[in-house]
Amino acid sequence: MEKPEEIFKNRIVLDLEKNDELGYIYLLFLIYSVKQTFPELRHLSLFQFNSKYKSLKNRSESLVSAYNYVQTAVRNKSVILATIDEGYSVEQEVLKKHIISKIYELFKNSDVYDEDIEKLELQFVSHNLGNVLIYSPTVRSYFFENLESLKSIKFNFFSSLTDTLFELFLELNGVPHERVHIDFEANQDEERFDNIILFPPYRNQSLMNKILNAEAGTQAQSVEWTIISKLLECMSKDGHMVSYIQTGALNKVSDAKTRKGIVQDGYIESVVELPRISYLPFPISLVSFSSSNNKIKLINSSKFAQNIRRGINLDSDKIIRALTGQIEGAILELDNDEFERNDYDLTPKRFFDEPPTDFINPTPLSEVSRAIYRGFQIPSEMLDEYESTTNTKIKLLTLSSIDDGQIVKSEITSLKGIDKKMEHYIIEDDDLVISCKGKTFKTAVIHIPYGETYISTGSLIVIRCDKEKIDPTYLKIFLDSDLGTTQLRRIQTGTTVLSLNPSKLHGIIVPLPSLSKQLLISSSYKYKKANLKEVKDVVSQMEEEIDKKFNRNFLAQLQ
Repeated sequence: MEKPEEIFKNRIVLDLEKNDELGYIYLLFLIYSVKQTFPELRHLSLFQFNSKYKSLKNRSESLVSAYNYVQTAVRNKSVILATIDEGYSVEQEVLKKHIISKIYELFKNSDVYDEDIEKLELQFVSHNLGNVLIYSPTVRSYFFENLESLKSIKFNFFSSLTDTLFELFLELNGVPHERVHIDFEANQDEERFDNIILFPPYRNQSLMNKILNAEAGTQAQSVEWTIISKLLECMSKDGHMVSYIQTGALNKVSDAKTRKGIVQDGYIESVVELPRISYLPFPISLVSFSSSNNKIKLINSSKFAQNIRRGINLDSDKIIRALTGQIEGAILELDNDEFERNDYDLTPKRFFDEPPTDFINPTPLSEVSRAIYRGFQIPSEMLDEYESTTNTKIKLLTLSSIDDGQIVKSEITSLKGIDKKMEHYIIEDDDLVISCKGKTFKTAVIHIPYGETYISTGSLIVIRCDKEKIDPTYLKIFLDSDLGTTQLRRIQTGTTVLSLNPSKLHGIIVPLPSLSKQLLISSSYKYKKANLKEVKDVVSQMEEEIDKKFNRNFLAQLQ
């Protein structure tokens, strides 16, 4: 292990002027380093230390440089004098315990410590820490409290302050350690870890961008799953791993192959969908890993939260009660085969949200549809070739063509003709289209004017109903309702920008009354929408008259 004085030479990059308490800790550690490196100088006073400065410099230039650095950096010079006197007045072991205590205290009182996250995490990691690998912006107090079970540790807390202080703590306790980089190539020497913890620095966008760059080519895939795949190679046979991941990545289509491999290899132990954490811009979930799992535990704790002034935060005690079986119905345990049937979607809410028991004849959408497919992803060069500057009978239907369930004809693009690749994407009359990307779901039943041909684009999913079983307008009404939207959100990916996959729509459960009842509901809906359109037309006309009379022709009112 390198000498403590080398920490100053190689890794002190902090601005001590901002924190006298930090300067105090560093000064004490400097004195401890002098005492450890030069036993004959252990009991020197400040005066004696200064008098031996020249000889000390000849023996350890790096230690003297560190001493000069701290003296220059600390804002309050009286702190330097008092601290050095204090440090030289106690025995080395007493000084060591005092520094460790001050470091722990600084961590516990900082914003890098989250007690609820730690409580929850302790349910999944082994209390016998062994060899540990951790990437996390938050500090875990159990490293301080279970030091005797910590054999070695590789770490990156994504903070120079946290990393350096933690390194001082480990040096003082003689624990083998190494700060690792964010390229996540931790297994170069085939080392195995008993516990691995991953919590990406979601709050630090610039650092997340560095991680994304380090994981070049993974932008289509969630960076967490790429990192998890690498870290699982480092986990010992009986080891444990905990990772926090954006909830949207639990069912992201581009991650399905990676999730499939990890599930089939039996690595996933449990998935905990967490409530919204106040300091993160999106929901996250906890995934725990170990070996030889034939089943996966799912916990939907998204509602287990506590109100605080800053927003909503997780209630770790309630989640732990759910994990330990003290809250009825909070845990599902499913075979890995169940996830194969659901495209390796790991979102707990998907499996907890069952259709309401009062659904009449609940039926999967796949049983009442003739086809469900995504529109044509038309390349820009093809669009340039086929787009017409004049009105034609062939129309390209896009997301912007739909507003309030109706086609906006001014937003429809005319095409000169149809390429063979487009023929599969021709929309039939009474097809239902639904947006597959956006901030909200947009639906419309398409009525095609006589003699015209409509082509759907990749921004839309086409649902071709079996009209002997379900009325398209009735299906639109259901999908637009709170019940339908809940079902859609259950299968969506993404958080701010929603995304739907056509294959997942097959499993949507639809209440299916008799066709005559459906048509009665549709008829009432159309009547109300027609009345609403009339009212909107009157309002629009009145607004135009007001604008013309009182805005554009204001001076005429003065005549």
